[in-house]
Amino acid sequence: MSGGGDATEEPVGGPARLDRTDLAALFGRVRWRTAAGGASLVAAALLAVVALVAPQWLFEGETNAGLVPLFDGFVGVAIVLVGLSAVAGVGYGLWNGGPVLAYAMPTLPWLVGGTVAGQLALTVDAALALSGGAAAATAATYSVRRVTGRTTSVTEVGLALATGGTVVAAVTLWRVRAAAGGYASTGLRVAAALLALTMVALVLQVVFTLDDVGDQSG
Repeated sequence: MSGGGDATEEPVGGPARLDRTDLAALFGRVRWRTAAGGASLVAAALLAVVALVAPQWLFEGETNAGLVPLFDGFVGVAIVLVGLSAVAGVGYGLWNGGPVLAYAMPTLPWLVGGTVAGQLALTVDAALALSGGAAAATAATYSVRRVTGRTTSVTEVGLALATGGTVVAAVTLWRVRAAAGGYASTGLRVAAALLALTMVALVLQVVFTLDDVGDQSG
């Protein structure tokens, strides 16, 4: 096939049972786009580690006890980074499908950063990361369905991941709802709005999936 742009790309996955090709499609339709998404995921994880570990290094010892504003700044950077990762995950999902990689883009940087820094807990950035992951998986599932035109094994896995991610994000948001002030309040509002939109989109996709199942059995 000749031509430019996507015409020369090698899309993977399709409306078949879950085989090796569809396993690749869980991460993305087009290989170079999947590679770009993976590279951005690694970069975001490294930035998250820096944002969460740097305050511990700066605050080591009593001589740095007066750097509270700087510490708050790093906390704000971490939350903003998680928010940007959520946007990137949704954008990647719409661009290249791949519900698994799309879900990982907001959630894995938070998970890796929190683990390395020893601060893995249900906090505002956790609620934002998990809400972003659910939204990204939902967007990716929609993208796969839009391309294939029907329910496939990939959309089924994506729908299951998006549903489970939405439930976990909702529980996390409920647990940290009492967080107050500054970045925390803003992060909670963003996470709540993102989760509400995700729930609406998810319900619509479930309806479409059930409609497909009815057509296939009819």
